Amino acid sequence: MTASSITDAVVSEFTLALLEGTGWYQVDYSFAEPFRWGYNRSCTFINNKCIDGSLNPIAQPEFCSRLKREGCTFTGRAVGFCGTRNTNIIFDDTPYDYWGNKSIVIDSFSNNCPYMVGFSPNGDCEGPENVEYAVLEAEVYTVGSRCLEGTLSDTASPSSYTGFCFPVQVTVKKKIFF
Repeated sequence: MTASSITDAVVSEFTLALLEGTGWYQVDYSFAEPFRWGYNRSCTFINNKCIDGSLNPIAQPEFCSRLKREGCTFTGRAVGFCGTRNTNIIFDDTPYDYWGNKSIVIDSFSNNCPYMVGFSPNGDCEGPENVEYAVLEAEVYTVGSRCLEGTLSDTASPSSYTGFCFPVQVTVKKKIFF
């Protein structure tokens, strides 16, 4: 649960407990999704700045620093962009002017910490209706698809990374220790 609308939102145990606590809903906690944002990052994740003086994100992979760069959201569920699409929007008088040019990110609740924001409404890799926004013909938008970053071009430079949606299957092999 967040204070802002996000493309790849998670329905966490906290969200379900909040809904149940209103007295208006009966919830089934088996539908809760894991909430990994800031997981095991300690209080410094909350209390410190998200970007250091050389514009490096302090808590990767939650944050990004190259504004407008395209790629994948933290969960890998959506194709998005870093922080803002418009660096012409400016603000005055804040301790969070990381870039020194008064740029602000879209999420006004983030202390100007840039993170990958999913293209809305068309960035969700699990939405078949979003296939028309695919960059490559081979991309697949369906349940189980995830965003993968890369150039997928012989001529692309590292600055032209973007996100692509492909079906993903994870296989976990058990390790046997003797």
